[in-house]
Amino acid sequence: MDSKDHADKTEILIVEDSPMQAAVLKSLLEKQEFHVLVAYNGKEALAMLENHNPVIVISDIVMPEMDGYQLCRLIKDNEKMKDIPVILLTALSDPKDVLKGLECGADNFITKPYNEKYLISRIHYLRSNKLIPVSEKAQMGMNIFFKGKEYLITSDRQQILNLLFSTYETAVEKNFELQKAQGELRAANERLEEKVEERTAALKSEIEQRKHAQEQINNSLKEKEALLREIHHRVKNNMQIISSLLRLESSSLKDQKSIDMYKDIQNRIITMSLIHEKLYNSGDLARINFKEYIRDLVTGLFETYGFITGKVALNINAENVSLGINSAIPCGLIINEIVSNSLKYAFPGEKTGEIKINLHSIEGNHIELLVSDNGIGLPKDMDIDKTESWGLRLISILTEKQLQGELALNRINGTEFKIKFKDLG
Repeated sequence: MDSKDHADKTEILIVEDSPMQAAVLKSLLEKQEFHVLVAYNGKEALAMLENHNPVIVISDIVMPEMDGYQLCRLIKDNEKMKDIPVILLTALSDPKDVLKGLECGADNFITKPYNEKYLISRIHYLRSNKLIPVSEKAQMGMNIFFKGKEYLITSDRQQILNLLFSTYETAVEKNFELQKAQGELRAANERLEEKVEERTAALKSEIEQRKHAQEQINNSLKEKEALLREIHHRVKNNMQIISSLLRLESSSLKDQKSIDMYKDIQNRIITMSLIHEKLYNSGDLARINFKEYIRDLVTGLFETYGFITGKVALNINAENVSLGINSAIPCGLIINEIVSNSLKYAFPGEKTGEIKINLHSIEGNHIELLVSDNGIGLPKDMDIDKTESWGLRLISILTEKQLQGELALNRINGTEFKIKFKDLG
């Protein structure tokens, strides 16, 4: 292909010290009609950028001579190159790695192994994102502390949001991997157990084979358990990063409505993060003691909204109900929305009162959740399925669509939500 043909195609620069990984990524991008340049270290990439103006730089992080963070920092500090979006592509997954990406001004952070369609979509998004006016970007840095270390964040607001949502999407993908691994584990165990049971009446040699197969099952279970525990840990860490970034972003806002919106989103993320933390620390990686979870969740909400002086009493009466992750997450989000609304609106001014939460098993293998307050109550003509309040609509959606349960609303002496559902495991 001659230089004229190259000029007709959009250039992307790959910086990857592994020739094999560089070749795979190059082939993927060329199928998308990009002209691809390849550099095998940071210094070589900087030399290429003196003579080329690619629309995006995709760089590995761990490289000899100059790593991806240093390369990104030098690009963003260069007046000629600073507007070129940089995607950091790495197998690293520690929260500090994402903060380093923010510190050096990266535009996106994608972990390996990456989803090809997702990578292409981020490339197209960042290309269009270059059209955002410079006036909308931040003009100064800010210092944040994480695990005893200080980071200077100079990324603009759009870069912070790009990294936030790319981290969230990674967390969601890891959660899907967790659910898939759990299903594969159950299916594998069922198949192996059936095979072992069929051979128990066989000859001595086959009995020895069963013992050997059982050992393999036990080893496999230990490996899968370690994997599931690690996935829970990583999902929790990623959600905590999102929560920290939301808090960082909201600190610069002046509009109270926007601040409250960020706080609501942050509380929902913390609600899901707490589920994974409980599962990570439990003996059963698939189920959670919901009584302990409710107390930790609601105590955190009281602290978030400043109700620590005794103005509103908290009364929790919950059985030791064990829920699977598919029921625990929507149920936790429902409690978060109801209690948050009570703390924000039910006790205005100097009004005092009480919030009650009851959770118990009922006939038919169902579970009943009651969350109530004796505050000023909801307007009598309000329909929670048609209200503009996203929080109240979310309660109805989660009950009916996620838990496949029933919701009843009682407006006498305050507000009471009664939710009846069956554990989905």
